[in-house]
Amino acid sequence: MATDPHSLPQVIDISGWQDGTPINYQAVKEAGIVGIIIKSTDGSILINPFYNRDANGFNSVGIPVASYHFFEPAVDIPTQVRTALNNQNPASQGIWLDLETQESLSWDQIANCAKNFLQGIANAGVFTGIYLNKFWREALEPFGFPWGFPFWYAFPESNGELDASCQLQQYQQVPIPGIEGNVDINALYVPLQEIFPRAQSSSPPIPSTPVPSQPVPIPSSPSVVNVLPELTENSTDTFHVQLLQSTLNLYGAGLAVDGSFGPMTLNSVRNFQTQSGIGIDGIVGPVTWGHLFRV
Repeated sequence: MATDPHSLPQVIDISGWQDGTPINYQAVKEAGIVGIIIKSTDGSILINPFYNRDANGFNSVGIPVASYHFFEPAVDIPTQVRTALNNQNPASQGIWLDLETQESLSWDQIANCAKNFLQGIANAGVFTGIYLNKFWREALEPFGFPWGFPFWYAFPESNGELDASCQLQQYQQVPIPGIEGNVDINALYVPLQEIFPRAQSSSPPIPSTPVPSQPVPIPSSPSVVNVLPELTENSTDTFHVQLLQSTLNLYGAGLAVDGSFGPMTLNSVRNFQTQSGIGIDGIVGPVTWGHLFRV
């Protein structure tokens, strides 16, 4: 087993918490990064407003792309499977399940949920695997983990220990050229094609598809919009205000995606409500969220 993770091929993972700062995809490639895993969905919603942009961007320079879905115990597994599959960018070569939240579920219930999710993704012909930390791994091993699926080991609970029983191990946060701030970096223990099935050094990347001119459809269950917070002018929930601004921009709002719910965002919300024929109050609640995410 390799003793130095830096000697192994390096894969990075990013999410909307990078705040949408533009990424220099070519610079990331020139830094030697061989793959990228991007957060896409959470429970029953497309949570990362920059997912399609970044998936297309990395694919355009030949870096293999995969996605990850954050497990929400309160959302049924068929809905989570549909959400992950329906929102997958065409450049994505797989969907990982991110297990971090247990809430009131027992470990055997978590195990059944995870297996059913992974099997649902695999049944659709899509590569899948599971991301979890040392605590979760030890809790799920009595229930047969990893159930024949690849797994991606998280830090800091792995305490920096290298473990070649996994396919991918997150081991450090470091600055990467082309991306602002520190990024999670992962050591790859297996050939690249084992977790990015279409990755071939001799083949060009598949053609990127543009970000859709309308929001990606999501399931119409009430849980979809009820899990999103109500936003009003001067809301301090930066991440969800950015999600709002990015989605309004798909309808032509032309807003800066800065997380600030100021007068311009308020005016765009009211314009959208007018165009949608719903109450014009400038408040982004379940009705407005629902219209924003439906074509």
